[in-house]
Amino acid sequence: MELNVPYDLHLINLGKNEQFAPEFLKISPNNKIPAIIDQNPPSEFGEGAHPIFESGVILQYFADYKKEVDRLLEVMNKRLGEYKYLAGDNYTIASYNWVIYNDKVKAADTPFPNIKAWLERISERPAVKKAMEKATFPK
Repeated sequence: MELNVPYDLHLINLGKNEQFAPEFLKISPNNKIPAIIDQNPPSEFGEGAHPIFESGVILQYFADYKKEVDRLLEVMNKRLGEYKYLAGDNYTIASYNWVIYNDKVKAADTPFPNIKAWLERISERPAVKKAMEKATFPK
């Protein structure tokens, strides 16, 4: 997917009327495809996974998600233009946390120069290098 958001694809066989199965109707009460389930929705949706159905609604949902990601990257880029790391000039768990999620966020591909420089600084830390050498990432 273009947003680099991890996802699982589940095919619905219309010839076998799978769109009418009770499990699918919980996701898409109109028995229409496409439908998605956000496993980690914004807090305003409440606890747990959140189903979204109807093409237009799904497209708007992803557009809002992309805007929020871009906004957060802009905030991070500004902060990293003022400080060496997210929590100031000292390396802390706040920056380490992004090393773990970097493959999902794809921040290294961002056009923000301060984020790129920050990721390079973190990647050069001896402990991070050692951990990355030992790490096994799913493909």
